[in-house]
Amino acid sequence: MKTLAALPQKIKMAALLAILMVLMVFTALSMRYALRNMDQTLTSVYKDRLQPAVELVYLNENLYAKRLLLETYLSDHSMLSMSALRAQLRQTTQNSYQRINMFEKTELTGQEAQQLHLFKTNLRAQVDLERSILQLTEAGQHQRAVDLFEQKGYRLFQRDVRLLHGLVTIQHETGQQAVETAHRQAAGGTINTTFLIGLAIIIGLLIQQLLVKKTQQKQSVGYGNLN
Repeated sequence: MKTLAALPQKIKMAALLAILMVLMVFTALSMRYALRNMDQTLTSVYKDRLQPAVELVYLNENLYAKRLLLETYLSDHSMLSMSALRAQLRQTTQNSYQRINMFEKTELTGQEAQQLHLFKTNLRAQVDLERSILQLTEAGQHQRAVDLFEQKGYRLFQRDVRLLHGLVTIQHETGQQAVETAHRQAAGGTINTTFLIGLAIIIGLLIQQLLVKKTQQKQSVGYGNLN
C-alpha cells in the first residue's frame, strides 16, 4: 500500500487511463460481436423463416389448384381437354417440387425436415392417384374415377393440408424465437453503448483534472519566479 501511495500522481493517472481504454476496447469488440450476431439472426429470419413461409403459401395454392382442376373436369364443367388437363396438372406438380427444393435449401429443424419429407411422400402418392383417375376416365369408368377422387383423393388432400399447417406452425415458433434472440442482442448492445458513454465521460473528467493540475503547477512555478 505504501508503494502504491508513493507512486507519482501522473503514473497512477496514466495507469487508470490505460485500464479505462482497455475496457473501452473490450466493450467495443463485444458490441461488434453482438451486432454481427444480430445481423446473422435477422438474415436467418428472412432466409430461413420468411422466405420459406412464402413457399408454403404457393404449395398450399398448388394443392387447391390441382384439386379444383380435377373436380371441375370430373363434374363435366371443364373446358379443358384431357391433354390440356394433364399438362396443367404436370406444370403444377413441377412448380410444387421447385418450391420444395427452395424450402430444402434453408436451414431446417429436425421436425421441419420430417414434415417436409412426409409432404413429398404424400405428393408422390397424389400424383399417382391423379394418373389413376385420368386412366379410369379415359377407360370410360367415370364413376370409379369420381369415387377415387372423393375418397382417397380427399384423404390425401387433407393430409397435405395438415402437413402444411404443421410446417407453418413451426415457422411461426422458430421465427418468434429468432426475433426474441435479436431483441436480447439489441438490448445487450444498448447496455454496451451506455457503458462506453460512461467510460468516455470518466476519461474526459480525468483528462480535465490533469489539465487543471498542470495549469495550477505552471501558475505555482510562475508565482515562485516572481518571488
